Amino acid sequence: KLAAGLGLSGVYRRSTPGGKSVWLRCVFSPVITATGRIAKILLIGTEVTDEKTTQYRNEKVLELVEDSTLMATYAADGQVLDATPKFLETFGYSLQQLRRKMHVELCLEGEDHTKADREIWQLTSRGDVVSGEFERRSADGARVWLKGSYHAIYDIEGNVDRIVMVGTDITEARATKLDNAARWQATNIGLAVMEFDIDGKITSANENFLKMIGVSQRELVGQHHSAICAPSFVQSEQYREFWLGLSSGSVWTGRAHHADRYNGDVHLQSIYSPVYDEFGDVSRIIAYAIDVSKHVR
Repeated sequence: KLAAGLGLSGVYRRSTPGGKSVWLRCVFSPVITATGRIAKILLIGTEVTDEKTTQYRNEKVLELVEDSTLMATYAADGQVLDATPKFLETFGYSLQQLRRKMHVELCLEGEDHTKADREIWQLTSRGDVVSGEFERRSADGARVWLKGSYHAIYDIEGNVDRIVMVGTDITEARATKLDNAARWQATNIGLAVMEFDIDGKITSANENFLKMIGVSQRELVGQHHSAICAPSFVQSEQYREFWLGLSSGSVWTGRAHHADRYNGDVHLQSIYSPVYDEFGDVSRIIAYAIDVSKHVR
């Protein structure tokens, strides 16, 4: 092209004598004599190695985001324009199928859902970021829960041109959370439950335990475990080793002798279990108990 007298421009990779890559933004311009002969080629350029390196890194980061994140791009009217492979896999559509859809077609039907999703679109269309957990519908009608946010993308005139939804699939995690909540609710109904820090101070207790001891949550929280135990239990050798074992990670099971607010005897068959944090250290103690006072008497 240069030999034919055509100019060229672009970003080109070159190499130094030491083998280091250098990127140049160049204009190649043939210099033509009066007789029409190409006398030489003039190159005018600036080094853009840092810019090109930053661009390359950003592209790689974006690739990683697209590979691991559910992301969909919508027109301002709600039509799907693009989606990442993760989004397509989660919802069970091909990109061609999804591009025919409107945002509302991925949402659940019903007045409450329609109203909530309409509000999301109205807020995002005026430039607000909307974050939260969103319930959606896949190609086969299954419910999909996403945790993420909707963002407005502006054109050069400052108008909202695109809406981008970025999120992660929390369907399985939400189901596990609901299952755990149901189990915890069932436990709370049937058992007395207490929580302590590793020093033995009470941080919470459920209604069953409060009724057994005859105190309120406000009176109980902050007190040491020994404050609700019979003196004979606190002064025993068993009790001296009780918190040492729990703080080191041992589970304690047995019958504990407690005292209610009127110093009445309350006997609880209990399990005290250490709870670990993300570093593997004991962060708190949780106890489950049933009242066996009548049986003891």
